[in-house]
Amino acid sequence: TGPTRGTWPTYRLACRIRNGRRALTEGPSMTEQVDTLITHAHLFTLQGDGVGYVADGAVAVRGGRIAATGPTSNLLARFQAGETIDARGCAVLPGLVDAHMHTPLAIARGVAQDVAHWMQRALAPYSRHIQPQAALAGTRLNIVEALKAGTTTLVDFARPLPGWAEAFDQAGVRARLTPTINALPPGGMAGWQLGELYPLDRRTGQAAILAAVVFAREWHGAAGGRITVMLGPQAADMIDRDQLLSVKDLAQREGLMIHMHVAQGDREIEQMLKRSGQRTPAYLDEIGYL
Repeated sequence: TGPTRGTWPTYRLACRIRNGRRALTEGPSMTEQVDTLITHAHLFTLQGDGVGYVADGAVAVRGGRIAATGPTSNLLARFQAGETIDARGCAVLPGLVDAHMHTPLAIARGVAQDVAHWMQRALAPYSRHIQPQAALAGTRLNIVEALKAGTTTLVDFARPLPGWAEAFDQAGVRARLTPTINALPPGGMAGWQLGELYPLDRRTGQAAILAAVVFAREWHGAAGGRITVMLGPQAADMIDRDQLLSVKDLAQREGLMIHMHVAQGDREIEQMLKRSGQRTPAYLDEIGYL
């Protein structure tokens, strides 16, 4: 009897590769079905010795997940694929990871190039005027650029805006999203005097903390686990001690990691010495962050 819809027949025409020619034989199928088979690649599995190099390697993909890796001859014998990609002359390896990005700022790329005190004098005057639609365009641009460069995991540090997490989900990438937490008053540091102690605002800091927790509860573990969330106190000079400790407690309670900038340069060193009398690493160690 023939196969019913949605099932595979007990017997079907099986295809064997013999001396470069296809030979058709009828008999019981011994192969597994996969969606895609990538063959004849320089394969780097990063398993076993060294980088797990397989000179003539193959990757089988089923349901968006890797089903198997190994020599091409082994996988051709084991799998029947809906699509076969001949990767001769190409390297196949796990996707790269960009561990720190600010994707919405891609739209302002270059404005702070070769500018002393770049964050305060060059970036801040522009970033305060970036509208949500432009910021989201920057995120999408960075995702496309990352994929073209072989990066499939993106760790992004940004203020949550509508569509931010959805952009990573829709692109099919893996993302670790970090909502920015700081206590800088609205408008940021544009217009402040260089070296002036930042006028931290606790209400702004608390609102950022609450927004980050709400975002984390919605997105941590989303998209089948591809999207995860970390809490992101922007830097030790941009939020006070009590709120840093609050973020740490929340991270432990919610089961989240912390992602933050540490000792970024002379600007931060000056702020930390003025506010706490310590440089950032010593200060974070003292309050249990390290």
